[in-house]
Amino acid sequence: MRRNILIGASCVAIFIALLTIILGIIGDATHYPYRILSDGWRLRGELTDAGGDSVPLEDDSVNVTTLPVTKRGDYLQVSVELPDMGDIPFPTLMFETRYAAYEVSVNGVVVDRFAIDRYHNRRFVGSTYHLVSLPEDYAGEYVSITLYRTESHAGRVMSAPYIGAHEDLEAMLVRWNFFSLGCGFFLVIFGMSFVFLTLIYLGNVPELKPQLHGSILCAVLGILLITNDHAAFLVMNADVGATINYLSIYSLLPLSIILNNSLNTEHIIPDKIYRQLLPLTTAFFIVVVLLHVTGIAHMNRALFPYYLLAAVGVAIQMPDLIRNLTVKTNPAASRVTMMGLAAVIVCLTVSMIVIFAWRMGLPYVDRETGHNLLPLGAMLFACSQVVNYLSFISESGSRQKDYASLQNIAYADALTGLANRARADKVFEDLDRSREDYCLVSVDVNGLKDTNDRLGHAAGDQLLRDYATALKANFGDEELCARMGGDEFLVVMKRTNADGFGVRLRRLYSDLDEMNAKDKTIFRSAAIGYAFRHECHGGNAHAVYLLADERMFENKREQHIRYRIKDRN
Repeated sequence: MRRNILIGASCVAIFIALLTIILGIIGDATHYPYRILSDGWRLRGELTDAGGDSVPLEDDSVNVTTLPVTKRGDYLQVSVELPDMGDIPFPTLMFETRYAAYEVSVNGVVVDRFAIDRYHNRRFVGSTYHLVSLPEDYAGEYVSITLYRTESHAGRVMSAPYIGAHEDLEAMLVRWNFFSLGCGFFLVIFGMSFVFLTLIYLGNVPELKPQLHGSILCAVLGILLITNDHAAFLVMNADVGATINYLSIYSLLPLSIILNNSLNTEHIIPDKIYRQLLPLTTAFFIVVVLLHVTGIAHMNRALFPYYLLAAVGVAIQMPDLIRNLTVKTNPAASRVTMMGLAAVIVCLTVSMIVIFAWRMGLPYVDRETGHNLLPLGAMLFACSQVVNYLSFISESGSRQKDYASLQNIAYADALTGLANRARADKVFEDLDRSREDYCLVSVDVNGLKDTNDRLGHAAGDQLLRDYATALKANFGDEELCARMGGDEFLVVMKRTNADGFGVRLRRLYSDLDEMNAKDKTIFRSAAIGYAFRHECHGGNAHAVYLLADERMFENKREQHIRYRIKDRN
């Protein structure tokens, strides 16, 4: 188990180290100067007061990061004189908007619009970064950003804009999100790969359910990282990214409950509460999606009740996880997965608290701290999944060895190493289901009772082992060589190989003669009879075996007369 933990932790650590090295190679150096335009903005706009009346808003010098929290339908217009950044290629303005459409103009000329139609049609507008190209002669000109709020009480409406060269600002976004995107894509690929692998074997191995649930949770965590506020802009449409981001957030709670239930069979909290928690969180997810699709209420409006529901879910799950981590009778792989689940719950909880506080405009709250906790918790969970899979593979290998050992005990003759009667009965069932012809050879060792009486049972056992050795040497490649019990043996031959039966039989007698020449204390011989399936019309394998047995006894009587072997009785 320690080896599996070391391997899992090493895999995740190597991946994180590679991301860190690549990020270090990329560096944070820019080719051209840039500036953050946070202060000195002129503010104009209209806000809706508690009574529903429009209140004009005007301020000649504000910091855009402290703009007032607005309601849907409010608009804010901020403007500032653009500084001279020198000779930079493709001058660009970069900023983030949150649940707002906008229009950007330079000296009254509109240079960019975003989601204006969606705003008028009351459709969902997410949060994303924007890169707005400026005219080449931007220096000294006034830029105006008119923001139209699409959601009420959704926190800060925009971030402080950056001005600089387009390639520098775009590279800056990549650097900010490189670790999050790298971890996200890793988790999605890792999770989905193991989902498919697990589904292939799940029908035959129901014990894989925790691995399946954990793999799905890994993939959802990856999607959450890819579509967070910064990263979504780089990989997909902003509104699609925001929608997928909320879907992944709202699905985390029911998925964690499903995984926890598949790992824990005993709960500290009464089972009645557990049985209600999963339907409740699932129903919440479905209702939020339906409200969003119908346009009644967009997904972001459900964040606060979701956080309350998540707090209840965490309060119920964490005691179980902590208790089961300390129960040594639980499988080691399950305990590692519980540890990973506990880590991801803690990191996500703290992250959501920090991000929610930032969105509400609380001071001294850094959103990046919340975002950095997401990949940390997700990668810890991925590490636990790697360990879980390695442990399951190791345990499966041990189980297969145990099964093979038990199967050998069940179907092998302990004295000779040949198959036993139970194995022969199963082969007979297979032969009855087949339409192919075959040959059954019934063999009876001569003189076993006489050998036991004269020389003891050890010599009788040696006689049986010697005969089994000769039988395997000449018929070991056939369908079956078995000891049916006592001094009786059986060979099952396919029809295509039966033509050479006479040659093999002569070799068998020759081998027995060689053994007799080397050890004259025991005389080794056998009576043999055989029969083909086509000789017993409509009969099953047991009928063919009875016919072969009758012929064996005829041969045995002849040998008793020829070799003067005493009858058993």
